[in-house]
Amino acid sequence: MFVFHERWGSPTGKDGKVGTEEEWDLAEKLWDAKKIRNIVLFFKAVDPTKLADPGKQLEKVLAFRKSVEEGKRYLFHAYERLDEFRDRLDGHLARWLDDHERPGSGLSASPLADGGSPAPSIHDPGHAFWIAEARSARKQPSLALYFAERAIATARSDIEWSDARNLFGVAKAELGIADEAIAAFDEVVERLAHITGPNAQHEVARALFNKGGTLNELGRHVEAIAIYDDIVARFGTATEATLREGVARALVNKGQVLRKLDRAAGAINVCDEVVTRFGTATEATLREGVAKALVNKGVALEHLDRGAEAIDIYDDVVTRFGTATEAPLRERVARALVNKGFALESLDRAAEAIDVYDDVVARFGTATEAALRELVAMALVNKGISCRNLGRTAEALAACEDVVARIAEAPEHPIREEVARARRLAEEVRRMTAAKGGGA
Repeated sequence: MFVFHERWGSPTGKDGKVGTEEEWDLAEKLWDAKKIRNIVLFFKAVDPTKLADPGKQLEKVLAFRKSVEEGKRYLFHAYERLDEFRDRLDGHLARWLDDHERPGSGLSASPLADGGSPAPSIHDPGHAFWIAEARSARKQPSLALYFAERAIATARSDIEWSDARNLFGVAKAELGIADEAIAAFDEVVERLAHITGPNAQHEVARALFNKGGTLNELGRHVEAIAIYDDIVARFGTATEATLREGVARALVNKGQVLRKLDRAAGAINVCDEVVTRFGTATEATLREGVAKALVNKGVALEHLDRGAEAIDIYDDVVTRFGTATEAPLRERVARALVNKGFALESLDRAAEAIDVYDDVVARFGTATEAALRELVAMALVNKGISCRNLGRTAEALAACEDVVARIAEAPEHPIREEVARARRLAEEVRRMTAAKGGGA
């Protein structure tokens, strides 16, 4: 698909061609080799006053358009408004999907159309298509918003509408349009609040959770806590898996918000509630919630200078989940161990802290997940600090060098920060040993 308006582009340095020309040449080769089904071009209408003196950029666009019109090989459309572009594009995408999903359909050329022909007569792909696209585009909120709007328009039931409306709200929140996001979540709750079916309750819980998260991001922490309390009040005795998961997530988030508000004691109580409710659960998502709550409780205890109790909590995480293979639980175990090392250092038990950091490396040193690599790097840097504090400078330098050797080329910013910490620490240790007149 190619879209043109008034500019042709800038040369890329290859034969003086612009990038679009290079892509066009490649598209034609693929078309001729029957490796793509069709080529579609869109030309946005140009202000008529510019046609008298178009300039070099627009001249090239107009010349290209004329060649396409005369060649009659490819689909092309002129449009003035965004909705025209959208409707025609939807038709082409629907046909593409239909061709790909039809068993045995070969690589056939689509019917040609001139600039004045109607849009392809294709059925709308329907709600299931748009909702799936909205979910898959979550990391591109503008695109997700568009797909969610189409899913809303094609919804055939309250549940389908609510599912799409929730995704619409999430996209709005990620785009920073918080008031519209909150309004969308409120609409879901209002529309489904009196429907007792599990699907409706799931959508209500999801909308409330999303609203709580949006309020939290806005710094409206007290309101967020009220929303999480509402989830627990509505669904705290539910037996359905999705609702139990929603309650656990709401409680975990409430505990994190309480910590932000320096209400550590309240955060600890909420963490205890998570463990009481779900500590024996076997579902992966609930086990993850319990692990997260326990780690959060340990952090809250440290905030209250109750380091020894925090260490017991971190040990509990390792006892419960130390052999787990699920990535989220492995990350919680690694974080619990790193935090335990911190707590031991704060209690002047540096030698024990070093043993804990070694345990992190032994357990997760070959992990490929970015979160675990970051925690391994953090453990090694902290080991270096503990060794330095104990005068074990050779071990401190070895730990720093291990960090650089393992992950110096990692692209992730948090990991690169640990590499920078390791290098700074190594330089500090070298200066210390030089000042003492010895070698590390």
